[in-house]
Formats: sequence, structure tokens, C-alpha cells
Amino acid sequence: MVTHITAQQIDMRTALPGQLAAMLFCLAVLVLGALLPAHAEPTTVIASVDKNPVVAGDSFILTVTVDDDVPTSSFDAAAQLPDSFSVLNTRTARRTSMINNSFSRQTTFTVSVRAPTTAGEVTIPALTIESVQSEPISLRVLEAGSDAGEEESLAFIRTSVSADEIYVQQQVTIIARLYLAANLQSGNIIPPRLTDADVVQIGKDEETYEVIDGIRYQVFQRTYVVTPQRSGEQTIRGPVFEGQISTESGNSIFSAFSSTQPVTTAAQDIPLRVRPAPDNWQGEWFPAELATLSLEYISDGEDIPSELTIGQPITLQYRLTAIGVKPEQLPPLALPQLAGANSYPEQPELGSAVRNGNVIAQKLVSVTLIPREVGELTIPALVIPWFNTSTGQRQEARTDSLSFTIVAGSGLQPDIPQQPAVTSAPVASTPNNESAPTTRIGSTDIAQETSNESQPWLWIALTGSFAALWLLTLFGFWYRGRQRNTNETSSQSTPSNHYWQQVQHACTHNDGAGAIQALQLWARHDLKLADASLLGLKKHLDSAPVTAQIDFLLASRFGSSPTPWLEGKGLWRALQSAVRDQHKKSKPKAALPPLYPTQS
Repeated sequence: MVTHITAQQIDMRTALPGQLAAMLFCLAVLVLGALLPAHAEPTTVIASVDKNPVVAGDSFILTVTVDDDVPTSSFDAAAQLPDSFSVLNTRTARRTSMINNSFSRQTTFTVSVRAPTTAGEVTIPALTIESVQSEPISLRVLEAGSDAGEEESLAFIRTSVSADEIYVQQQVTIIARLYLAANLQSGNIIPPRLTDADVVQIGKDEETYEVIDGIRYQVFQRTYVVTPQRSGEQTIRGPVFEGQISTESGNSIFSAFSSTQPVTTAAQDIPLRVRPAPDNWQGEWFPAELATLSLEYISDGEDIPSELTIGQPITLQYRLTAIGVKPEQLPPLALPQLAGANSYPEQPELGSAVRNGNVIAQKLVSVTLIPREVGELTIPALVIPWFNTSTGQRQEARTDSLSFTIVAGSGLQPDIPQQPAVTSAPVASTPNNESAPTTRIGSTDIAQETSNESQPWLWIALTGSFAALWLLTLFGFWYRGRQRNTNETSSQSTPSNHYWQQVQHACTHNDGAGAIQALQLWARHDLKLADASLLGLKKHLDSAPVTAQIDFLLASRFGSSPTPWLEGKGLWRALQSAVRDQHKKSKPKAALPPLYPTQS
């Protein structure tokens, strides 16, 4: 069977795709035209509040709805509301919907507002958006502290303050409790505010439940510490809560599902009287509930010695502890200049903790003392005056004075070598060593003056021998330097902090020989010093405590009367401080080891 296709059928088939494309294009234009936001003048502005009445000073939500898509700048709540209202923040939301093929647009402004602090009837005036006004709202403001407002609210905040009259720079504690009668979806508590004051949260949030008039509330507790920096009559703005709570839709078949509802509330403002420091106060102002000062002798469990030798370093630690202040408020701990001893204080260490709602601050200062004169060395008592905020009286925190008898000690003035023999090296590498061949060369020349003429061949042989030894020594130095450079560039078999850990281990175990060897290895491999002797290490670190500790170590090991070395921890602390100072000054060419590579 043969099917015949006419020319008219061919034209219709060719035309169908073109007509379909045109229809789709027109439909797309219509849809896009309907979706594009065509600017039109709004016709309706509706304003409403979520609370009426409202407690004085509490916050409420003012919702303004416009039946059009308007810019955010078209509504300035702070400019249109009376001065007795305080605008906390404004949020904007837009929505587009289609009902029966008709598009509608809507813009909603959600404003968190703090109510006036005076009770009575107030009016929210007609609000204007693009020449369209809302209806005014009559708002009833209840007295502050009224329970009627709380009973009708899903959320409210109660605060308690530790004192309503304090001294300047004294801490006052504010506990804020947020009560919610609905499930919390999300929210934020804005901290209390006070001009010229430090406000910080301490501790963690606490969550409990409480029943008030048969209604079960979820209670969130947060603690703040406020430290005013100026005196006078002041007002702390209470904390503000803004969030979303869940509300069930009981009128729907989907009542098991919940929707969210914005909610806001604010605590009452807190009056505070801040008194200045007493007129008769002298020195640095230091208010606290309690302050103590202690002095500790840092040792390996030993008691404070009564006798020290010249050059023997000791480490003292001052500890200042105070309640009711921040660490930054603690005064400096300055040890006076001592006659007959050098003192090297380290950088203060600050810390704080919270115990039973109280802030406890602490400052630690370690001082290394090195006696330099024979006789009596007295460390005077350190006195820190402080103002007791509980009693309103001046008090003093002090340490006891310490006295030491300084003796010369036969082993403290030894002939200390610059670099004790730890690794093998040619004798000629120590030109100042009295046992070097140069001293023997001089004595040989003097002894041979009378026999040079009779035995010239012996003089020639000796001269040639010493010349050969000198050449061999130079070749040995050249070969060892070349071999060291080759090994350093070819491989690194030791981690960068390996030798630093060896130093730490030797110091913490009072291993004098191990400390000397580890220090030289650390200087050579980690610090890459050309002079890896202890003398070169002292010059590189440029630290008086390190120099004193190394000299004392060498005196203990190689003095005329060697003694046990028990200052390992003192040397370790001095090295840590010196490395820390070098990190602060500038980044060295050679990588310094980490300050605390391992826990000792």
C-alpha cells in the first residue's frame, strides 16, 4: 500500500513547530510579566502589637504590614515613634503569593520596642509609609514590677543585683533569669548595658523549671559582671531577650505541627550608685573583696636555705590572689633593687577563675636572684595595699622578709674552660688552653739555646715535625668542616626539637654532664651556631639568668671543689625565658625550638 502526502499536509507539518514556539514565547512573557515586581502605590498599612498592656520598661513587638513591595528605607521606626519609646532593632520580610491567578505582594516590618518607663496610657501614632498611614494604637503601660504583665506574657525576665551601691572599679554581679511559657526555638539575650563600664558574662548558662501560679516556665539563668569605670548615679539597662517560640495550631487537622512566633521581653533598668575612691587613699586604687600575697621558694621539695654561695641562683615566686577583680586590675609586683644581688624578674602570668559566682584573679611573678657579694642578703617584705569593699577599710597584703648568708665558696671561682671536652677535638683548637702545645714549644726553645750550635740537625727535625703537625691540623679542620656541611645538606636524621628535649630531660633530672652535652648539641644542630660552645651559646642568647646558670653549672662540674648540681630546673626556666624573649624580638635565622615541646 502506497501512502500519498499532499503539499498542503507538508506545509501544515512545517508550520506547527513555529506556531508552538510562538505560543510558548507569549506564555513565558505573560508569566514573567506577572512575576516581575511592578511598583505600585501601597493602599493599606496595618500596625499591631503583641502585648497590651505592657509592663513599664519591658519590650514588645510592633508589627507593621504593607500590601505592597516597598523598600526597607521607606519606614524608620525610630523617627516616627515618640521619644519615650526605644527601638531595639527592626527586621524586614517580603512575601509574594498567587490566589486565583492574581498575584499579591506584602512587606512586613517587625520592630522590637522598649516601652516607656512611666506607667499610664500612651499612644503609638499613625505610622506613615509612602503617604499611606496606619491607625494609631492606644497602649496601656503598667507599673514596673507588676505581676499582671507577666501573667499575660509568654516570656519575661527577672534580674537580681549583688549590690546597688559600690565603689568605682568594684564588680557588681547581675543574675538574669528568662522565663518562657512555650518551647524555645531560637533566641538571643542581649547583655545589660552601662556607659563607661566593662560588662562580661561569667560561668555557663543554667536551665531549670519553675511553676508560677500553676503555669510551668522554662527558666534560663545567665550571670554578668559589671565593672563601672566612673563614679556617680548611673542606670544599667536591663538585658533584652529576642527569639522565636513554638505555638500549636489547634484549629487545624495538622495540629500536631507547630508554628513559630516571635517574642521579645526586657528586664527592668537597674539603678546603681558608684562611689569614688576615698579622698585619703594613696597609691594605686585596688578594690577587692579579699586579697592575699604569698612568696614561694622554687626548689625540688627543699626548704628555703639559710646560706648561699656567690653566683648560686635562686628562684622566688610571688603570687597575688584577689576576689572580685579582673586580672588586669591587679597591681604590679615590683621587687626593690637589692644591694649585693642581681634580680631578673620574668613576665607576669595572669589567670582567673569563677568559684561560686565569684571571680578570682591571680598574678604570678618569678624572680631569679644571683648573689654577687659576701655578707647578709635581705629580701624585704613586699606590701600591696588594697581596699576591702566589704568593710570599707584599707588593708595590706604582704610577704615575710627573707635573709640569706652569702659565702664565697671555694668552688665558685674556678678556672672554667670555655668549652668542656664533650666530643673529641684537636688540642690546637683551644689556643688559650694552658696544656696546649704552644706552652711546651716555648720551654723547648729555652732548653735548646745552649745546644743549637752543637746539634743543628735536631733543631731542624723539631721544626719540621711541628710544621707537619700544624699542616695536618689545618687539613683536619678543613676536612671536618666539609664533611659536616655535606652531612647537613644531605640528610637530617634528628627532628628539630630532639636536642631541646634532651636539654629539658637533663635539666629536670639535674644531670650536669648531660646538660652540658645537650646544650652543645642543641646549639650546633638546632640553633646552627658557628661557635657551638657554651660561651657561644651564652653570647647568642644574651640572657643574664642563662649566663649565671651556665657559669654555676660549670663551677659545679669543673671547679676546684666540685659540688652536686641541683639547679637544673632553674637553668631550664632561664632557657625558656631567653628563647621566649628571642621569639618576641625578631624571627631568628635559625629555627628556635618550641617553648614547650613536651610536658615535663
